[in-house]
Amino acid sequence: MKRRNVVLVSALSVTVLAALSLYLSGLPPVALGAIALDTVRRTNSPRGTLVADLRDAATVQTGLLMVNVALPI
Repeated sequence: MKRRNVVLVSALSVTVLAALSLYLSGLPPVALGAIALDTVRRTNSPRGTLVADLRDAATVQTGLLMVNVALPI
């Protein structure tokens, strides 16, 4: 096989295996989309920055528990 064909078959195999593993993981599609979106955001942020640092969050105090709620952008 030519090198180009080996590369194409390898890329196709990796894509199929990744899709199959995501399908068999049992995660809902919304969760998979959120994981992909967070990965893209994390990739584009400066080094050492957490994804949580990129968004403003309102702190809601309920009794003794304080919860950070992300506001829609």
